[in-house]
Amino acid sequence: MLGKEPVREPLCRAAPFTLREDWTPPKSKRMSKGSLLTYRVPDRLPAGGRPEAADTLAVLYTPDAHSAIDEVAAGRDAVYASIYHDVTGAIHVFRPAAGGKWSDTALSLPAGGLGEDDGEPSA
Repeated sequence: MLGKEPVREPLCRAAPFTLREDWTPPKSKRMSKGSLLTYRVPDRLPAGGRPEAADTLAVLYTPDAHSAIDEVAAGRDAVYASIYHDVTGAIHVFRPAAGGKWSDTALSLPAGGLGEDDGEPSA
């Protein structure tokens, strides 16, 4: 039945990126250095030729003083981010949700997270 499931737009229309410095887009609020954002390519441009930041940008994650985003990858229907908090790693999966929002789910990993050499054969 139509209308029961949220529409999942393909990620080819949403480009993830991180900020190297604080940024305040026109007519929007300040976004912090290190934040993970997506830019959604609009279906069509408004009459003025430039879409509003609130209509095209979404903040997926903003690290605190104890967190850092290591790597980001875009999949077919999700954005995956390797995020460290107090040197313990986690994989976060961000998926588009209703109303332009995004869900954030941390994958279940072994206690203590993953280190750089996990999964490597030991000598």
